[in-house]
Amino acid sequence: MQAADQYAEAFQEARATAGKDENLAKTELLVEQFCIWARTGSGVPSGCKSMMALAMAVEGESTVREALISDDQALAVDGAWRRLESARPDEAMVLQLYYFHEWDIPMISRRCRASRSTVSMLRKCGLSFIDAAIGDK
Repeated sequence: MQAADQYAEAFQEARATAGKDENLAKTELLVEQFCIWARTGSGVPSGCKSMMALAMAVEGESTVREALISDDQALAVDGAWRRLESARPDEAMVLQLYYFHEWDIPMISRRCRASRSTVSMLRKCGLSFIDAAIGDK
């Protein structure tokens, strides 16, 4: 599957979960790809892969997903995420657990002792903050 096809498929999935809000779906996809970019060391010079990327690479097969995001886009998301951490740490934590660590809503809910609806709302608010922060540039 081509990278463009993978991106289009991922966008359709994000759009379905974001409802009719296409901007939020695009932002969700950017955040997902940013987390892959950060986990795999896509933003570091070649030869300096992250420990996570090295640990996930099984000899003979590639299990490390490549991010479908440019370095410029990833840096924009990173800047927005840092502003979110300063302004709204609860939302940033939910995004980190959900997208970076790939926890699901029920798991976050149990660990943070918050209702599922609260966790879902924090995730959506965090995405909206990042969307607005990226849009301001």
